[in-house]
Amino acid sequence: VSNTTGFTKGSCPGIHLEGLGRWNKSQLAQLSDYRYNVTMHNARGFTIVELLIVIVVIGILAAISIVAYNGVSNQANDTAIKSDLANIGKSLEMHKIDTGRVDAASVVSYLRSVGIKPSTNSYSEGFVSNGTGNNLVVCNTSDGASFVVVAWSKSGNGFAYRGGGVREHPYTPATYTTTCPQAGISLGSSNWLYAAGSWKI
Repeated sequence: VSNTTGFTKGSCPGIHLEGLGRWNKSQLAQLSDYRYNVTMHNARGFTIVELLIVIVVIGILAAISIVAYNGVSNQANDTAIKSDLANIGKSLEMHKIDTGRVDAASVVSYLRSVGIKPSTNSYSEGFVSNGTGNNLVVCNTSDGASFVVVAWSKSGNGFAYRGGGVREHPYTPATYTTTCPQAGISLGSSNWLYAAGSWKI
């Protein structure tokens, strides 16, 4: 009888391949057990150590992705804030040329009239008072000759427009009586464009 089992002589301990036709039930059971053991050995699952390594690698990749996303998101918010401040500041410069002064009390109606729309989703709550946020403040001197516009991004960074340009405002959100002098303006009047949790423009 030919050997059609796929085993070679000596590969299955305790079983002689000569005379396959004369195998009894005990030998066939032994062969079946041997093939089962070989199959189970080749089909073994992951060990706990291997699973832990996979979990750690996935965690590291997820952390890197989150940090990268936050960095890109913060940069986009900062860029939007600086663009808003530049647009508002230049508009108020034109307003000052036309009227001879900037008055914070009237800037809301003027900015609405020229179609200024801030990127509201990029702003933080700013200075929180009584549970509501205040952000994007316009401050002017008493004679209206000088002004600043200050805002805080969702990234936590602050920026200010003054004298034709936007620069960092390295201070935490505070009341206008604190913020305006920090930005270099001797306060005459001020106006929050985002006040008590609502946008005025």
